[in-house]
Amino acid sequence: LTAHPDGGAPLYRLRLVPPVACEWQAGDLIEIETKDGHRRDYSIATLPGEGHVELYVREAVGPDGLPGKGSGLLLHDTPVGGQIRLRLKSHKAFHAPAGDGPLLLIGAGSGLAGLRAHILASRRRRPWLIYGERHPVRDGALIAEARDWLAARALSRLSLAFSQADDGTKTYVQDVLNAEGARVYDHLIHDGAVLVCGGLDMGRAVERTLRGLMGDGWIDDALASGRYRRDLY
Repeated sequence: LTAHPDGGAPLYRLRLVPPVACEWQAGDLIEIETKDGHRRDYSIATLPGEGHVELYVREAVGPDGLPGKGSGLLLHDTPVGGQIRLRLKSHKAFHAPAGDGPLLLIGAGSGLAGLRAHILASRRRRPWLIYGERHPVRDGALIAEARDWLAARALSRLSLAFSQADDGTKTYVQDVLNAEGARVYDHLIHDGAVLVCGGLDMGRAVERTLRGLMGDGWIDDALASGRYRRDLY
């Protein structure tokens, strides 16, 4: 298990190597059990062919100053090279939408974990990633890989939003959607699909914005047909 902290509220990139070969799909989860018996789910950022399970975990600290139950177990109670029990969970509601139309992937912070495997598995569908973080440098460790995907044409477009930029501006993924409204419409209108992963408030703001751009009819049909999929927490 390796960890790479980044930013003021560190986002760790954890690598877990299973003792035997395992199979899963883009969008699936792992479940861990905390010391007091609670269960926590985390998106798997890798594909089986990469040979390991990778997670993106934001360090959580409660009002009492103690680590969160899930992040505390993963980041503090499990040493590098240690072992942890986990269970693979199929997450059909966040598997790749059917068809071969373009993909729009939207996430923020640790939500990139739920999108990474889809990007690598779906390059033929011209994925466009809209990704939000706090600061472009302090919280930018994952952005370098996203730029590599763009250079390798695994992404057709990459749009970034920063809520704590040095110039004081606050830009969120929904702001990017609004600014790129015409391109978003063109990308999605012909059998396009949307995958959103990250915080619940972000997901709600994204849906409001997409409804304004695409219309309620398109969004409702995409939700019903599985062309609009969300993994929010």
